[in-house]
Amino acid sequence: MRNVMLTYQKINKVGRAEVCRAEVGKRGENIAAFFLVRRGCVLLARNFKTRYGEIDLILEDCSGGGVGVSAEKCLVFCEVKTRSKGTVAQGAWAVNFKKRQRLLKAAKSYVKSRGLFGVKMRFDVVVILLGEAKVKIVHYKNVEV
Repeated sequence: MRNVMLTYQKINKVGRAEVCRAEVGKRGENIAAFFLVRRGCVLLARNFKTRYGEIDLILEDCSGGGVGVSAEKCLVFCEVKTRSKGTVAQGAWAVNFKKRQRLLKAAKSYVKSRGLFGVKMRFDVVVILLGEAKVKIVHYKNVEV
């Protein structure tokens, strides 16, 4: 059983077990997907890989613009940044200009591969802070790419 646990944990220099970065990221993506689905989005794909990089979450948002406005479908390409230490700002800053440009190219690749030309698109960033007792979620909607 110990060998199995080591795939999910690493032992730091003082001998304490830490959850590895991949597990922290996966947990954050699960939390973000649940968060966005609860707000009316439909999850279409996870970890979509292209030659330009990976898109963490691809969703469809049909929520529209409010009362009296017709609901227009919108593809949402979401980058998830999960931190077990630090601040929300550190997570948001990790999505720099170069990363946003790669996300745009990857999104265009997804649209082309699915034949979804002319569809409305949006880019979101969700920052997850994993605390000992609680999780903080910050959703940056429609970020500029």
